[in-house]
This record gives sequence, C-alpha cells and structure tokens, in this order.
Amino acid sequence: MEALKRPHRVQKAVCRQAVAAALGEEAAAAILEETGIAMLPEDLPAGPRDLVALRRELQPFVDLYRAVLARSDRETALRVAREAIVGSGLRSHAEDAAAQRRTVASAGTGAGWRTHAGPEPPLNLTSPPPPGFRAPQEVLLRQFDRAMQHFSCRGELLTYTPEVVRFRITACNWVRAMQDAGTPELIPFFCETDERFMDDHPTHRLERPAAIGLGDDHCDFRFVLREARSTDGEG
Repeated sequence: MEALKRPHRVQKAVCRQAVAAALGEEAAAAILEETGIAMLPEDLPAGPRDLVALRRELQPFVDLYRAVLARSDRETALRVAREAIVGSGLRSHAEDAAAQRRTVASAGTGAGWRTHAGPEPPLNLTSPPPPGFRAPQEVLLRQFDRAMQHFSCRGELLTYTPEVVRFRITACNWVRAMQDAGTPELIPFFCETDERFMDDHPTHRLERPAAIGLGDDHCDFRFVLREARSTDGEG
C-alpha cells in the first residue's frame, strides 16, 4: 500500500515568486539555492509532526527571510516572508481540502462511515466538512485528534456539523518553532494563512476571536455558514 503523502509546507514556486517580485529573478535563484529551498521534496509523509519535525520543515522560511534581510531592509524581508508563508500555506491547504473531498467520496458518509476499530482514512477536521459528510461523535473525536497530531498542535473539538465547526487550540508548535528559530515576527503570517484560505470558501467563513500567535492563550476557531453569524458563548 502506497504511503500517504502531503505537500511540503514550503512551496518552491511560491517562494521564488515572492523573492523575484522584490529582488529580481537572479536574486531569487541564488536565494533558493542558498537556502536549500530549490532542493526540497514536493511531498512529505502525512503522519504526525512533532516540534522537531515541524521546526525542520519550516526552517527554510526562516532562512529565506534572513537571506532577503541580508540583501535588503527589514520591511522588504518581512513582505517577502509573508508572501512566501501565506502563499505556500494557501496552496497546501487547498491540496488538503481536495484530499478530504476525495476521502469522503471514496469512504462514504452517514452510517456507512467506519465506526469500528482499525485503520480509517485520515480526515482534516480543522476545516468545514465537504458536502454530505456525516460521522458519529467517536469518529469525529478520533479524527480530530489525528488532525492535531498532523498539524503539530493540541486542541479540543467542540462542534462539527455542516453548519458550524468550532474547536479550540491549546498548544501550537508553529508558534514555538518560530520562537525557537529567533523569528517571532514571522508568527502572524502563519495565523493569517488560515484567514486568507477562508476568504473564497463557497459556504463558510472563519471567525477567530483569539489566537495564540497573536498573543492569546488559545486559538478559538469557528467556521460558520456565510448567511449565519456565530452566537456561541465566548467561553
């Protein structure tokens, strides 16, 4: 059986475009070689990511930022890093969403979804469900825990329905990875990726009144139908 893969979070084409727009094609080619981004694999194993693995995966963003900073001013370096991080995240999020739609289509919905112990197709329950998706609560909780390991976070699933998805993140290794790298100024760009991904979502919008990366002690994610507004309590 072929091992499950996911796109590398650092997207080479996106990074090259971000650098080229600010410094030109020659500098972009040099920086991608210098940082090792040009040699990165397109995909990585889809299993859990601990802090060490996440730091390793995200380090090219840090190297890119510092390489641009060595050739320009801080404002330019931050702009390039933002475009690289957000753009790469949007592309990988889109591939995750497409994979989830394929998984639901092939595995079935409702009572047909696997409820017994054993291998289950992985689902990303950190975004609105594909049309027609239903699953028992025990499956949702199990799959959410798997999604948290995939994203290198800890959290709690509060609601997962076609109308409202709400979960709380209590620990985020993405924040820790950037802090450990000495570049906390890059943290907001990872948070922004979640917001931008939902800008063009056909059915849902994101409400996130709290985020660890923006200074809060947890992240409160709420995906609600566009014609509705969340009325959940703030607790």
